[in-house]
Amino acid sequence: MAFLEAELFAFGSAAFDAKGRVRLLRASTVAEECEAAAARCVELVRETGCRWRDIAVAARDFETYRGPLERMAIRYGVPLYTARRSELLSKPLPALIAGAYAAVTGGWEYDDVFAYLKTGLAGLNPAETDRLENYAFLWSLHGSAFSRDTDWTLHPEGFALDFNEESTARLAEINSLRRRALSPLWLLARESAAASDALGQSRALSAFFDALDLPALLRRRALQLRELGRAQEAGEYAQLWELTVNALEQCAAVLGDAETDADTFGKLLGAVLSAYDVGTIPLSLDRVTAGDMGRMRRRHIRHLLVLGCDSDTLPRVEPESGIFTDEDREALRAAGAELGNTAGERMDREFSLLYNCLTLPSDSLTMSWSAAAADGSPALPAFVVTRAAEIFSLKALPAELARCRTNSPAPAFALAAGAAW
Repeated sequence: MAFLEAELFAFGSAAFDAKGRVRLLRASTVAEECEAAAARCVELVRETGCRWRDIAVAARDFETYRGPLERMAIRYGVPLYTARRSELLSKPLPALIAGAYAAVTGGWEYDDVFAYLKTGLAGLNPAETDRLENYAFLWSLHGSAFSRDTDWTLHPEGFALDFNEESTARLAEINSLRRRALSPLWLLARESAAASDALGQSRALSAFFDALDLPALLRRRALQLRELGRAQEAGEYAQLWELTVNALEQCAAVLGDAETDADTFGKLLGAVLSAYDVGTIPLSLDRVTAGDMGRMRRRHIRHLLVLGCDSDTLPRVEPESGIFTDEDREALRAAGAELGNTAGERMDREFSLLYNCLTLPSDSLTMSWSAAAADGSPALPAFVVTRAAEIFSLKALPAELARCRTNSPAPAFALAAGAAW
């Protein structure tokens, strides 16, 4: 591995016997590549006696590999932690807040109200939301039909129909759902209209949170996800409340008595929330870590598997953006104006990232690629693969899935039974 570190980018003529420490694998598809990676993890633990935590999986475009790799890890019994960070605004709680402000400040339009209700945090389950939406759609309700604190009276089944005991009961149920769904919004509308400054708007939103009992609701949702085996999503939910409260406290502290209305405050709070992202930590220490090549910071990795080592991905060439050419940027830089990196500098950074990642492992390195890219186009091995093949006198091996599937009970039994994989 020290020879790899010294010679990978040296482009000399030195050679070395890798003795199985460096492997080059060629798969047909991204799914096969991920399956071979999962089987390789099992093989390493079984044959070398290492722990799961001694293995890492990296890819330059990890989002392409995340789904297939997570599925294959489950099939092969590999405890996998896939590092991820996602924007807070894409989560249900910020969506609930944005939907609430859109409804109460935007005229109580049908789309805004039901976007709020469909976040799953507004007090109704999906079936109840559907029943309420069907009635509102049937009668084309919007505006004051939602904002007024009076029951709906139209027939739940349509025009020119007489009420009977069944339809009366259905309408009563719909009005009960309406009150449960809209009461917190009515409270937010009243409190935010009465508030004249940012501190008052913060208190109005806090009262809205209390009306929904959001902390308890988020705890229950996290518990449900954990029971379903979706532990990483549960971990994200556990952070949502704290991050949202922090953002609200920042708005109150910074803006204080600054005059603002509900619409402006909602937009300001959204801007603060957009600065956060949500991450998780591994649920246990003994797990294979997988993530984007740019996030591989761990030392003490014994075995590293690098996926997606094709010529279109490594090195990744960022498309040009902006109106200035590299020559323009160099000229402006010479004049004292900084406009970002040139293409050459971006490529230098890409090579540095490659070097830092590929030289992390102490025991073995496996590089793989699929002959067909994610979009179906043909793919060729990256230059790091051909360079490793040269200095270690290696040939790329096909990902033998039949052999891979003997490494773990579930795929082995499926193979023996002739089941479709």
